[in-house]
Amino acid sequence: MPFPVLGANLFYAGTQHPYAQPYAIIERNGVRIGVIGILGKDAATALLPSNIAGLDVHDPLPIVQGYVNFLRPQVDLVVVLTHQGQTARLLVPANR
Repeated sequence: MPFPVLGANLFYAGTQHPYAQPYAIIERNGVRIGVIGILGKDAATALLPSNIAGLDVHDPLPIVQGYVNFLRPQVDLVVVLTHQGQTARLLVPANR
């Protein structure tokens, strides 16, 4: 089954123009699921520079929160797919 490439915090360099689709809504057995894709800054710096040339990787935390707030009224569940590295600890508070 094809699925879109998601990258909510990837933008063309120097712009606010998104590089990839930020989220998708899928439905399975009557359950609506919002899926947000994020690339962490740690993951971006681990890539070859040529792989992300021309792109900016924005701070994932405010972007994820914005899309969670946007999707919550529309879906039953929100899933965040990440490639984070060390910054993953910043997305989920330690007391949860």
